[in-house]
Amino acid sequence: MTRVLLIAASLALPFVLYGVYAWWVHLKAEEAKTAGKVWSDAPWTWLIVTSVVLFTVAVIGYGVATGEKGTGAYVPPRVVDGKVAPAEVK
Repeated sequence: MTRVLLIAASLALPFVLYGVYAWWVHLKAEEAKTAGKVWSDAPWTWLIVTSVVLFTVAVIGYGVATGEKGTGAYVPPRVVDGKVAPAEVK
């Protein structure tokens, strides 16, 4: 569940931050009576690139922080006493 939340947050964060910024600009523009089109002028390319970069950093960081150690011997699945024993790293 943590992995899903981390990935979702890293993809959504730039868009959420831009949405808050656009809402704030819209409020300021209404106060000044100069409302404009904020979402149609959005820097979509930069928002998507930022999301992909954050996603990549989050996935790599999660893998480094919670990954298994790289040492050990892989033991494939096998049948023990008529039951399938799962694969493991010893």
